[in-house]
Amino acid sequence: MEWLAELAIKIKQELWLISWRDVLEIAFFSILTYQTIRWLNQDKQKNLLLSFYSYTFLLFLSYYLNISGIFFILLVSSPILAMLFILLHQKTLQHNYIALQNKTTHATSSDRWIEEFLQTFLYGINRKKTLIGVIERQASLEPFFIARCTFKTPLSKELLTMLINSSDGTESTITFWINDKGTLYAINPHWNISTEDIWLNPEIKLSEKRFQDAAILAKKTDAVVITLTPENRLFSVLFDGKQYENISAGSAFSLIKQCTLPINNQRGLWYEPHQKSQPNQPQRNA
Repeated sequence: MEWLAELAIKIKQELWLISWRDVLEIAFFSILTYQTIRWLNQDKQKNLLLSFYSYTFLLFLSYYLNISGIFFILLVSSPILAMLFILLHQKTLQHNYIALQNKTTHATSSDRWIEEFLQTFLYGINRKKTLIGVIERQASLEPFFIARCTFKTPLSKELLTMLINSSDGTESTITFWINDKGTLYAINPHWNISTEDIWLNPEIKLSEKRFQDAAILAKKTDAVVITLTPENRLFSVLFDGKQYENISAGSAFSLIKQCTLPINNQRGLWYEPHQKSQPNQPQRNA
């Protein structure tokens, strides 16, 4: 027991050497490090936390081993590494939001519903929900869905957000059935699709039943199917037998706009002024 007494005396002597300023500095850097680790841990796509641990370990190791060259380089490059962490973190977590804002800066009233629809998807994944959106175009989707109740009302971000919040907590997947005019038909309809998995690729075969149904629906009809999962936080768009996976919200916005809006609404902001400036052409008699 003598060694315990000696250890207690040594600790007591060391504590006497610590002033309140040292305690304040230790508390400050501990809180700063803890908040930095929590912030880096929010990034689910890049393992920035492991990089931070590696950098810190090398920094302290070079200090205690008295490797002055490596320690000096790591210490001087710390501001650059901090900026790289910030840029990589922002690019991963806010890539969808930034791209969506860039694309919708000049959004018109005709494509406003697409913007609000995708914003609702981004809201849903923050609540750990998997979102599936089915946009009906020319072909009717009534044979493929059995809806418990129908809305047939213009969609809005407030309406879709309310439906997500009021959904059953046990439902991890939410499906929206809308048309290409921005009208909401139903939420979480029952999929009435017979499985035809002959042509499905292996990745879709291993996915959930609803994703298989969505792929079959996009193959059989002219519908546009959008999916978004909390795991990768990137969109997948299926239409006309084509599949675009892991794309940003801005790219999804462009694809949906291309598929759903008339051609004359996609010619850019310069089209309407030039069209108005041209003289009216005389109409030909039939």
